[in-house]
Formats: sequence, C-alpha cells, structure tokens
Amino acid sequence: MGICFKKTCVLVLRIVECNLCVRNSGRSLIRKVRGKTEMRINRRRRFISALFLILLFFNGQGIALGSDNDTYLEGLIKEVLERNPDIIKTRERKSASEHLVLPAGTLPDPQVGFSLSNFPTDSFSRSREPMTSVDVFFTQMIPFPGKLSMKEEVADIRSKQVGWSVAELENMLIYRTKRAYFKLFEITQSIGITGKTKAILREFLEVARQSYAVGRSLQQDVLRAQTNVSNIERRLFELEKMRVEAEALINTLRSAEVDASVSVPDGLKLDEVPYTEKELLESAEVANPTLERLRLKIDEGETEVSLASRELYPDFALSTRYRVREDRSDFVTGAVVLTLPLYASRKQKEIITSRKYSLKSDERAYESYLDQVEFQIRDIQSDLYSLRNRISLLDSAIIPAGKNTVESALSAYRVGKLEFNSLVSAEIDLFRYELERAAHVSRYNERIAELWMVIGKTLTPKEVSDE
Repeated sequence: MGICFKKTCVLVLRIVECNLCVRNSGRSLIRKVRGKTEMRINRRRRFISALFLILLFFNGQGIALGSDNDTYLEGLIKEVLERNPDIIKTRERKSASEHLVLPAGTLPDPQVGFSLSNFPTDSFSRSREPMTSVDVFFTQMIPFPGKLSMKEEVADIRSKQVGWSVAELENMLIYRTKRAYFKLFEITQSIGITGKTKAILREFLEVARQSYAVGRSLQQDVLRAQTNVSNIERRLFELEKMRVEAEALINTLRSAEVDASVSVPDGLKLDEVPYTEKELLESAEVANPTLERLRLKIDEGETEVSLASRELYPDFALSTRYRVREDRSDFVTGAVVLTLPLYASRKQKEIITSRKYSLKSDERAYESYLDQVEFQIRDIQSDLYSLRNRISLLDSAIIPAGKNTVESALSAYRVGKLEFNSLVSAEIDLFRYELERAAHVSRYNERIAELWMVIGKTLTPKEVSDE
C-alpha cells in the first residue's frame, strides 16, 4: 500500500507541477483564452489539489509501513525450499537411496531345504531300506572377499550423489525464485513508469487542446496526443498481464495459490562482487553441488572398475546336509562350491573394459562442466561490469538530461517555438530511458543470483544502495 501511495503522490505532484508551469509560463496566453476555458482550467486545478489531499488522508500511514525486502525474499525462498513438490520428491529419493546401502553389503540370503530320499514306492517305509532317509540341508553363497564391501561403497556413493542432487535442485530453485522476483520488480517498476508517462501525456493532451482552442496549434496535435495516450494504455494492459504471470510463477514455485499477492520493493541493491575470477572459481570447485556430484560419479566409476576386476575371482557356496535314518546312524555331509570364470575373456574382461570407458566419460564430464563454470563466471562478471556502467550513465547523465529536455520542450511548445511531435518524442525518450534503467537493475540482480548459483553458495558482497 505504501509503495502505491508513494508512486501516486509522485504522479500527482508531477501533474500539479506541470499545471503550475502552465500558469507561470503561459500568463499571456491564458489572458486571451475565452472565459469558459479559464474556468475549466481552474476547476481542474482544484480537482487535482483535492485528489492529492484525499490520497494523503487515506494513505498517510502507508508511508510509514515498510518491509525488509531482503527478509521478504528470504521468506519466499524458505517457502519454496520447504513446499516445492520437486524438492520434496528429490529428498524422498535421497531417503530411499540411503536405505539401499546396507543391503548392498550384506550376504545373499541362505537357502534351507527339506527332502525325502530313497523311499520305496510300494510301501513308503522308512525302516525297510538302509538308504531311506529324511534330509535337511543348508546353503550359503559367499562372494569373494572385497566384493561386498565394494558393492556397499558403490551404493553409498550413489546415495551421496542423490544428496548432492538435492543440493543442486535447491540451488536451482533459489535462483529461479530470485529471477522471478526480480522480473516481477522490473514489471512493477515498468507499470509505475508507464502510468507516470501516461499522466504526463494526458497533460500534453490538455496543453494541446488549450493551444488548439486559441488557434496556436493544429488539430493533428490533439489527435496525436490522444493516440499516444491510447498506446500507453495498451502497454499498461500488457504489463498487468505480465505481472499476473510473474506472480503466478512465484506462487507455483512455492506451491501457493496462483493468485496470492507478492510484495515488491521500491528499489533493489546493486551488490558488488569483491572477488577475482580465480577466487570465484576456487569457491565453485569447493561449493558447487553439480561439480561435487560429478566428482562422486568418478569415485563410483573407479570403484566399479575395481569391482569388475574382482569378478575374475570365484565366489563360494558353503553347503551342509543332515540325513536322518530310521533305526540307523544319521549321516552329515558338507561341501564347498566355487564358481569358475571360464568365460572371462568374453564376459568379465569385457565388463572391465566397459567400466573403464564409463570412468573416462565421467572424467570428461567433470572437466567439461568445470570449463562451463569458468566461462559462466567470466561471462557474468563481464555482464555485471557492463550493467553497472550503464546504470551509472543513466543515473548521472542520460535520465537527468532527458528530464531537462522534456521541461525545456514543454516550455518551448507553450510559446509556439517547438512542434508538438518534438515534445512527445522527448517524453517518450525519457520513458524509454527509465524503463531501460529498471530492466538493467533487474538484470543486474538476476546475474548476481546466477553467479551465486554457479558458485554454489552466496558469498558476502559489498553492498551499494541503489538510490
């Protein structure tokens, strides 16, 4: 509410200022206007003053109300990380993978059996034949030493990879939330700037009508002014649609109602990045979750190669059998069974070769992504430098000069020394400069957010207020 009131007050003050300028610079012109035109101008001034007082009365408290924009954005991010369905799904995958580690290092289930041996078919008597018995047997498969520990290690590495996938997704969601929030800021700023420009063009329309009423301008000036106002109104409709879509995106990310309101700040900070490219890259190598996941993928590949090499060694099976006989001594039997890798050249060795190629592929993937991170850091730093310079130039020279041009053009038009088209062009140029600045500020903060995503964490920046 406070934000809207500030913008409204600025708009009303600008309108009042323009009317006062009309009064001061055009005294000689107004004396020649017919009585009904002067009465209309006075009524309009009284209406603007009354409107300003009404807005001040109903919104006065809105000036004092304000929220910490950084805290609000942090709250949005917290909601996203807690409620986003994708992150919840990935965390559940992580929990599932953690419960696969112990089973991977556990012995296979033993086999227990029961059998009837050498029963005569004519009587099924247990005592007639000496070889008739009831057998109970037990068999346990035992992999070659080291295989189970390696399988458990592979499962643990895969579980950790899923854990880093969670961090990777959190990192991406934080960036997407910030990007959407900064885009909403740009749209909201554009709506305010466009609304202000619309009010000023309406003022130009009124000035053109006054000049036309006394024969100092052409009717086409009035028509051109009306067309400009209509174009601005059409642009406002488009911006409002974009605002609704931006809010819906943020609400979708945090799994809220799509039409829930989202607060937008009046301005954004322009954080500096007081780190060299080398320092940023070193931080990324330590903190970037994708790089860590790819490193674990290499560890998994190395363990898989070692495990495949162990498959050249035989596994064991321990078996024992107890035979119960009627009226005779019982028998007990024990056995050790080994698997023989007779087809190693066509099976185990081919698997080893495959695992080695997969390992090389994982190493290349890590190197490629590290190169991509280095490029992104360099590209973002270059873009940040360019954006800061553009914003500085707009603030220090272009926008002030544009405002002066509009004021000068308006004064010249009132006394008939400038064409109406030039006056409108000056205001449209200023309008574009202000929109460009809002876009640059939004883009700057978006690139900062992207930098922290590439690094994998937010580094402590120097903050320069965007005033």
